[in-house]
Formats: sequence, C-alpha cells, structure tokens
Amino acid sequence: MFSLLAPAKINLYLKVLYKRPDGYHEIDTVMQAVSLFDRLNFYPDSKIRVLTKGHRIPEEDNLVTKALRLLQEYTGLKKGIRVAIEKQIPVAAGLGGGSSDAAAALQGACRLWQIPLSTSELAYLGSQVGSDVPFFSTSGQARAQGRGETLAELSLPTDYSIALICPNFAVSTPWAYQALNLSLISESKGDNFLPTEKKRVIGEDPRSSPRALPFSNDLEAPVIRRFPEIERVKKAFTSAGFTPVLMSGSGPTVWAALPKESEGQNPSGQMSEERAMIRKLLIQTGITPIPRLFIVRPLATCKIASIGGRPV
Repeated sequence: MFSLLAPAKINLYLKVLYKRPDGYHEIDTVMQAVSLFDRLNFYPDSKIRVLTKGHRIPEEDNLVTKALRLLQEYTGLKKGIRVAIEKQIPVAAGLGGGSSDAAAALQGACRLWQIPLSTSELAYLGSQVGSDVPFFSTSGQARAQGRGETLAELSLPTDYSIALICPNFAVSTPWAYQALNLSLISESKGDNFLPTEKKRVIGEDPRSSPRALPFSNDLEAPVIRRFPEIERVKKAFTSAGFTPVLMSGSGPTVWAALPKESEGQNPSGQMSEERAMIRKLLIQTGITPIPRLFIVRPLATCKIASIGGRPV
C-alpha cells in the first residue's frame, strides 16, 4: 500500500472565447494549485475498484475509474488496482478535485504496475478523461488554452494565503457553460490577457503581488444569476478589504487572497484570528448552512506528492 496527495486548484483568470465544433468551449485561463488535498491510497487487487470516503461517488462513473481503464487500454495490461480516496476537496465546487484525483490515479497505477510512462504520456491520457486533468501532471501554475489541455507553465508568487469559501451546493460545469451567453462576453481573443510587462514581473520577480493578474471569470455572471449566494459572499469579502475575490472555475467556490500584512510575526495566532474574522463574515452573509472554509497556500508545483509506502 502507498498513498499520494492530489491538490485542488483555483482559476486566477478564466476567459471563454467561443464554442468549438467538438462541443467544448475554447478557453484561456490561468490555474494555480493550492494546498487542499485528497488522499489516494493504492492497493493491489484483481480488478479495478474505486472507493471513496468523505463524499459518496459512484464506483464506476467517476474520472478515476475512467482514467484507470484508459491506462489499461493504452498499455495493454489487465492488472487490477484498488484506490481508496479520502475526499477533502469539495465535489463540483470549481476546484478540480475529480481531475486531480484522476491524475493521481494514473501516477499511482503506473507506480503499482511498474509502467514507466512519461509526463507527456500521462498528460495525453489525462486529456482524454477531462480537460483539467493534464494540468495536474504539470507544475502547479499554468496558462491553459484550447479546452484546457494546452498548457504553458508560469512562475507566479506563492508568498500569500488564500481563503476558499465553499457554499454547500454543487454547480454542474456543463450547465455553467450552457448558461453562458457568449454574445454578452467581450470579443477579445484573450491573446494579450496579461501584458508583456506584467508577464515579466510575475515570471521573474517572486516578490511581485498576485494582484498583477487581471482577475476575472466569464462564468461568474451566469452562475451568480442562478446562485445569488455567490455574489453575497463576494460582496462580503470585498467590503472587508479582501482583494482579489473571484469565483473559481464554474463555482460555487469563491477564493479571496488574504492581505499579506495580516500574516504578522505570529502566523499560527494570526491565522486563528483570520479564521474567526472570516467565519464572522460568512455568518453575516446570512447564507445557511454556513459555507465551508479552508485557508490554503498556492503551490509552485502540483507534481503529485507521495506520502510514504511502496508497491507490494
């Protein structure tokens, strides 16, 4: 038995350009991995079995099972594997938990079955399962284009903390894209979404503020029309001085960068104060049940982290 950690992600920017002939949407987005993890435990088995703890997911109809079956087909192997997933990342929350789990499952199966696949091969297989899966085989910071599978790694600041506010309802990604009125979106192709001088600052100076990016998300408008609670969360945090504040992916999770000056000289004590203040803000929104809260850090890499053990 061995275990891998699969991180969540947030979108720092998301532009929807047009609907493609294959039914997907052409997008331009910047994704950032964060320190909220699912844990996947791997065991030898006679067949593929996927079990979950923390959230009930159908054993057959999930991205992990699809990824493992695709790996079998790609390699010609018929070996089995049991994957027990300890879910911490909320499901259908715009945080990429299912995609991250699929990427981790591919890496874990390669380790258990002793298959030496390259990162590019893993990314290719992942792209057949879900648009966000290849990201979790790259660094933890990337600009994604196409339907999300065309990646260019970035170097972004990681010296700040992020509050993830996760309302207790799910949003379907296909629904969010279907609800989007493309005629109301700027016709900009998004090619210059990050000006050259901003790219240079972010790519070369690790002290630069994460606020240098043009934080926006085209999916916010249609999702907020259906779920106004998201707008209430955003207003509560912007009014309290948090910036930037943005919905991640197709939502409903809202992320807010914590002010650097609030971290202070006593991180543990200051973090407790931040949590108390944020929970008070959430109570003031009047949303019930109160959204879940996670305080995380951006990750420079989302190469799946091994946390011990070895294949039997």
